[in-house]
Amino acid sequence: MEPLAILVVLPLAAGAAAACWFDDVRAATLAAVIVTAVGVCVLVALLDQGLRWGWIAALLTTPLTAAFAAAAALACHFQRDARRRRRARRT
Repeated sequence: MEPLAILVVLPLAAGAAAACWFDDVRAATLAAVIVTAVGVCVLVALLDQGLRWGWIAALLTTPLTAAFAAAAALACHFQRDARRRRRARRT
C-alpha cells in the first residue's frame, strides 16, 4: 500500500493542491514537482530504516512522481481555466 501512496497518490494530491493554490501554470507545476520530490525522499527514507536501498529508490522514482505531479497540476489548472471561460461566455 505504501508504494501506491508514494508513487500515485502523493503526486496527484500535490499537483491538484498546487494548481488550486497558484494561478500561474509555471508556479503550480514547479511547486508540485518540488513538493513531490521532497515528499518522496522523506517517505522513502522513513520506510527504509536501515538506509540500505532508500537513496537509490528515491533517486529512481523521483522522475516518475515528478511527471505525475506536473501532469496533475497542468490538468487541474487547464480544467479550471476552461470552466472560467465557459462561465464568461454565458454571461
